[in-house]
Amino acid sequence: MKGMIAVIALSVSVIGPSLAVADCAWVLWQRTVGGNGEIAWEPLSGGSESGCERTRDLYLAAERQVATMTQMGQDTTLWTTKKEDDPNTTVMAKMYKYRCLPDSVDPRGLKGK
Repeated sequence: MKGMIAVIALSVSVIGPSLAVADCAWVLWQRTVGGNGEIAWEPLSGGSESGCERTRDLYLAAERQVATMTQMGQDTTLWTTKKEDDPNTTVMAKMYKYRCLPDSVDPRGLKGK
């Protein structure tokens, strides 16, 4: 009986962490680069990995409907505007990138002490 308990305990300690990783929460992050070059990350939603990807796809689909938006990659969009003093010149207004990451990953990096 003691041997069986040891085997179960060992199995839980080995298998448990991998199950936790598979079931971890995912967060949809939006990276915004402003026309002035300022970068900001903002969490938009959380849930399962597949739910996060569906939400990201919904954001991208909605943005594709905007005439001043250009798809820059699978998960990146560029919004443009015309210069006030030269309406023939297009400039970047903002660029958005959407990333689904495990909730243990914060793309903003380490927080200060």
